[in-house]
Amino acid sequence: MWLQLIKLVISADCDVSEIVPPHQLTLSTSEKNLQRIQSDFYQFFSQKNAALVFSRE
Repeated sequence: MWLQLIKLVISADCDVSEIVPPHQLTLSTSEKNLQRIQSDFYQFFSQKNAALVFSRE
């Protein structure tokens, strides 16, 4: 899952400032990009088996 998320973030052209495998990723991007990343993530992994959570600082 972690590698797939990294691929999605890279493809969305996000500004990644920190990667702490396998659970934390700090990035800067638009809300639209976050929605796209989340949608694409759930195409690969069921929401019953995985969760993708975004928070703001």
